[in-house]
Amino acid sequence: MLPGDDARLLRQLLQQGWCCSSVILQLGLDMMGEENPLLVRAVSGLCGGLQRGLLCGALSGGCCMLALFSREQGEMHELSEELVNWFDAAYGSKYGGMDCSLITQNDPQRKREFCPSLIEATYNQVKSILLDYGRIDN
Repeated sequence: MLPGDDARLLRQLLQQGWCCSSVILQLGLDMMGEENPLLVRAVSGLCGGLQRGLLCGALSGGCCMLALFSREQGEMHELSEELVNWFDAAYGSKYGGMDCSLITQNDPQRKREFCPSLIEATYNQVKSILLDYGRIDN
């Protein structure tokens, strides 16, 4: 469960039509006290699995957020690997892969109902990883 401000912002951004990867990156930028609308817009290309149902945008957006907080390339790889392993165990094994089309079953209604909780869970996992690595405070 997200803290009040994060949960409120996540819901607000989704209601405004923001997509999975953009929401996660924006929450990360907010955590850093940064603004970067061009970066958020660029990351929207990852939404909906590269707009084609491929790799889940929440996962790729989470990896982008981890990269923002990483100190070096090797660390970024380690943090991302931890997120991907978690995501695969939580969603990939259950849905037959980590693609948006598999998770949502190409059903727009399922996407509207299911994805907000997936985005929230992914963001929570990113924050947990950042806490574990001392990149953010509790």
